[in-house]
Amino acid sequence: MKAFKDQKYIIERLTALWALNESGLGGFMHALNLSFSGILVGGISIISISLIAYFSKSIFKDVIKALTIVLLIKLAVSPHSPLTAYVAVMFQAFSGILLFSIFSFNKITYIVLGIITFIESATQKILTLTLIYGLSFWKAIDIYGKWVTDTLSFISNITASKLIIGTFILVYAFLGILFGFFIHRIIGRINQIESIEKYQLPVEKYQGNNSKKKSKQFRRLLFWFVTIALIIISFTQLENDLLGWGKAFYIIIRSITVLIIWIFIVSPLLMRLLKFLLKKKKSSYQAEVDSALALFPYLKTIVIFSWKESKNTHGIYRISEFVTNCILYSMFFKAT
Repeated sequence: MKAFKDQKYIIERLTALWALNESGLGGFMHALNLSFSGILVGGISIISISLIAYFSKSIFKDVIKALTIVLLIKLAVSPHSPLTAYVAVMFQAFSGILLFSIFSFNKITYIVLGIITFIESATQKILTLTLIYGLSFWKAIDIYGKWVTDTLSFISNITASKLIIGTFILVYAFLGILFGFFIHRIIGRINQIESIEKYQLPVEKYQGNNSKKKSKQFRRLLFWFVTIALIIISFTQLENDLLGWGKAFYIIIRSITVLIIWIFIVSPLLMRLLKFLLKKKKSSYQAEVDSALALFPYLKTIVIFSWKESKNTHGIYRISEFVTNCILYSMFFKAT
């Protein structure tokens, strides 16, 4: 491992970057017109966890401390984040602790961490759809799939729902592998640093304009509208009988009921429990939380600067250069 003078200081900055990523970096990435920002946010999280563990003298202690700070900041800065977002962050952190404690730091461990965390993310999305719509949702997709295969004479021995779920999980697993290689590449680049002067970027506080906030409400409503419309059409037009209307009506009522129970009963209770547990830790970590929040304006400047600096590269290479520069500048920048 590359030895730096103040690795504790580096961990503090990586923790702040992780917290910014979880509480607001997605919005900045959206403003920078980055595609797949959600995937990138998840990727940056496991990169941050890996680097914190890498520079740590006690993996369990330091990653748990960083996780607690990140959750406290996420709770304060993004209070409306869904419970599933907290579950994903905790799963990533504990997966990193387990893997790095047992298998140490190598390419295979990074890849396994990427695969596990990204499959968890994909599975969480699939389970959410199943919980809200029930198995009838996948049956509706199978009806469409059968209609397509019958019409175009495709191979029909695999149901459409299994094909979609399998493809979705495989895509996420592949992305996890890519991020695993990327973590290995970043750590290799860090170990090759001869002097940190190149990355001691003089950074001023970011002065953003918060007057224009892009809401995701419209896109969410559009998603649910299209999804429900497809279900209705699949059961009413493709089956072409009154039973289809009954099934479609059942799915809508069931979905609304599940959402009401989740939004107004289950999620608030679980979030209250999480807040209670975090508040018990707040006094112990208040100084660290304040320190991390104080770094946010500088890290936001680094995000924008790194994106502009990578303009000469394109596609996935630009994303790679952008994330790498964000990490390195965040570790060594000088506040002005």
